[in-house]
Amino acid sequence: MLTLYRQEIFKLSKRKSPLMAMGILAVFNLLVAIVIKLNGKMFNADGVFAANFLSTWLVALLLIGATATIVTSEFEYNTIKNIIYQAGSRQRVLVSKWLATLTYMVFLYAYMLVVNLLLKLILFNTNFSLSDKDGKFFIYQEWLYSAWGGFVKMLLVSSLVFLIAVLMKKSSAAIMVGTLTYLAVTLIGNVMEILLRKWEFLKWNPLNFTNYGNQLVDPTFANITHLTTNQLLWGSLAYTAVFLALGMWVFANKEV
Repeated sequence: MLTLYRQEIFKLSKRKSPLMAMGILAVFNLLVAIVIKLNGKMFNADGVFAANFLSTWLVALLLIGATATIVTSEFEYNTIKNIIYQAGSRQRVLVSKWLATLTYMVFLYAYMLVVNLLLKLILFNTNFSLSDKDGKFFIYQEWLYSAWGGFVKMLLVSSLVFLIAVLMKKSSAAIMVGTLTYLAVTLIGNVMEILLRKWEFLKWNPLNFTNYGNQLVDPTFANITHLTTNQLLWGSLAYTAVFLALGMWVFANKEV
């Protein structure tokens, strides 16, 4: 298993996409930071920083693409049979790919935090302090909560992308489903609130659990989700495990 994991990390490191993702993320955050700096009276600099310079959606899209291609590329290049033969187990192949994706997720979120912290120190060091209070939380707490909430959401979304990638064998289909899911979560907040008022049981649907990050930063979100913050966290992890298990079952029984 360790050998397979190392091979996946090696293959990922040889792709151009990780370096491109780092460059895109750094440029985007820099541009947002410059706009905020030049228009300080129009924008709340500490709030934008706490929201990671509005870059969590970009990180999500980059990770959705990486998650889809790490599985489907083996089908598209007809290398999946050789990998399964060398590994001796389909389960080991999929687990190694999931662990490599998880490692990449941790790296990209850590990279985002480092870039944003550097931008804060360079451009906004005199504007606000990390220890300043922003409502209920300190700035640094809200900043880290925003990143952690986005990370947990991406665990759930990426597990769904993994499942779709195994089912469809096409990266485009998996990327489309993952992107639409992420966008749907962002856009249907008001609709979800109305539905939950009418049908309480809908609070257990997976889309509702992607609101964990929102509720972590803003506890009043419980009025929309109808769940506690801890329930959202554990529910997100549970759905992640379910989608991964389904992907494992499909992959184990699918003709390759």
